[in-house]
Amino acid sequence: MNEVLPINDTTYEVLMPSGDKVEIGDRGASDFKPHLKLSRWGGECFIKVGLPSTEKITPAVEAGKGKWRGQKIDAHLYPLEPTARNELGGFEFEIILKEKPATNQIVLDIQTQGLRFSYQPELTDEDRGKTSPEQKFNDEVLPLLVSMNPDSVLDLGGGRGELVRDLNGRGIPSTVFEVSQEAYDNRVTDNFIQGDAAQTPWSFSDKEFDCITGVGFLKYVNEADINNLIGEIVRTSNRAVFFLGRGSYQPKDSSPIVEKRSKEWWANRFADISPDYNVEFYDLVAEKAFRPDNVVGSYAVYHATKKNNEYMTGKAFHIYRPIAEDAVGNKAWCAIHIDGHLDPKNLTITVPQQFLDEAVYPVVIDPDFGYLIAGGTEYIIADEDSYLTLRGGSAWTMPAPGGTANYIRAYIGDSETCNTKVLINQKDSEGADSHGQIAIKENLACGLALHWEEFTLSGETLTEAVVYILSVTADKDDLGNYGFYTTRYDTDGAVASYSDSAQNYGAPENPWNDSPDGTTRDYSIYCNYTEAAPAGLENKSANMGAKMVAAGLI
Repeated sequence: MNEVLPINDTTYEVLMPSGDKVEIGDRGASDFKPHLKLSRWGGECFIKVGLPSTEKITPAVEAGKGKWRGQKIDAHLYPLEPTARNELGGFEFEIILKEKPATNQIVLDIQTQGLRFSYQPELTDEDRGKTSPEQKFNDEVLPLLVSMNPDSVLDLGGGRGELVRDLNGRGIPSTVFEVSQEAYDNRVTDNFIQGDAAQTPWSFSDKEFDCITGVGFLKYVNEADINNLIGEIVRTSNRAVFFLGRGSYQPKDSSPIVEKRSKEWWANRFADISPDYNVEFYDLVAEKAFRPDNVVGSYAVYHATKKNNEYMTGKAFHIYRPIAEDAVGNKAWCAIHIDGHLDPKNLTITVPQQFLDEAVYPVVIDPDFGYLIAGGTEYIIADEDSYLTLRGGSAWTMPAPGGTANYIRAYIGDSETCNTKVLINQKDSEGADSHGQIAIKENLACGLALHWEEFTLSGETLTEAVVYILSVTADKDDLGNYGFYTTRYDTDGAVASYSDSAQNYGAPENPWNDSPDGTTRDYSIYCNYTEAAPAGLENKSANMGAKMVAAGLI
């Protein structure tokens, strides 16, 4: 962790892993202010954010945190280590309410330079790609189970227990039966039995559960264990419903996937063992996009006008949705609102009033400013389960004086390695919504973990003022059972963006015929290029070289 160092009597400074500096305090003030100034690209762009106060309080630096202690509110300001979420670290502006406030809104002052603020709403069904009539995923699994009106439910391989938590919340007694230690450590319900459901016999009584379910569970069961597993399901329950495919949460320590088997295969296997047992099967069609809870309601912050080369994706920060937590560990999501896409003046945090009414004080609210390059929303570019190869990309206008392409980097990874291609197309060059191909490059077996993959190009010409589309796609046929490969994006900002599921990886469409997304996306892909010499400079350089040769200088 980088140190919090004083630069004068009222201001401290922290050097971030990106090389940018964060100031705590206000250089121009005569006394300390609970303010932050977060800079990017050597100070070309910045956010200043502060808690308004007239109190004159001397700060303290304790355990790497700048601490300001007011009468009713404290503020702790400190750097965060780089994580998968914040590649370049981050900064916490922790607000501590010592007593119940008069209002449930905290208004922070903001001053910015050269940045735009893009709100990240909850994804729509269209964003997620919910197009299959058989899809029973996430918010569709729960209504189906509730509609069955079960007296009790056992969820096999239920991950952290989100489904069980929600069933219990609707008055249906439910329990998770899950082997993963990671899932147990991150569980969201106490109705959790840690154990391997494939190991039989179980300790449950006959017909202890009205219904047994499993979301993406059956693909992990070995052939040798299937008959005994079915026998235990039949013995301990009145009925069952299983969802085949991927679940909404897959622990990293989960067992290897054994085999992809159809609904019909499983129905026949159950019928062989217990013909009269009531069991149903549904296919899961994976969502094309996923936005984490802390990104829903957050703000992605980008350079207002620039991307590529040293600006990479153009992303400067991410301001995540805050959580309020009281002294005994009760938590609630807060809402944030920034009052302008460009040049905002206020950042307002709204804490649920009921939470404040019932809280045990002090209450900590944790606005988190992440330094990162990648987007916050997952987008699948290859999905073996749904037999889809998808393509996503964003448009940008090539600045003067143009140049030649060196490489493209894309933020990719997920369940396994995968062959991946990046492309450059010229927007509308072949007619409206028809984009001629300028460059294509494939890398084989791109890495499993999310990472920046570099694709070397061949010096293709990029002409100033022309709009180009950078896109990425991956090969579904290179994935194993239920495998998938992803990139990232943020909502609302690019010149235009394109998301296409009708793709042939082996021969990407050329020209690419696709209309822009209704809401634009900044995909996590960027181009490095060498700028062309300004017009006339080539001739001047050549003439100068000839004169130097004639003079015997070279």
